[in-house]
Amino acid sequence: GSGPMDALLNAVQKQESKILDVFVVTKEDVYESEMGDGEYHHFKDAFWHREQAENCAQQLNEEHKKRFNFEVIAVPVGFPPSKSELDILSKDAQGKPVRLPSHDRTITIKNIAQSLPRNS
Repeated sequence: GSGPMDALLNAVQKQESKILDVFVVTKEDVYESEMGDGEYHHFKDAFWHREQAENCAQQLNEEHKKRFNFEVIAVPVGFPPSKSELDILSKDAQGKPVRLPSHDRTITIKNIAQSLPRNS
């Protein structure tokens, strides 16, 4: 197939380790974090390269002037993918599942695959 998920999994399979870091820009509502019941980092965008993600986050932070906070996290994508949307199908070098700390459930493999630029 040639869908977004196929593009991501093909890229992962090309890695010797069968793990590929992709770079996700997260969005935190600063007001919500200060007044609410915790800090949530929502999915905003995904990139193949850290530099692209950093540029995106920087631009967004300049546009939103402290109302929202945009950060970049590296998300290891493993193969074969886990069946769970919420495990970013990630396993560490020892094969243990890796969970993303303090990020809400919008950071899914589906969102990542659909947001990655079409050409790596």
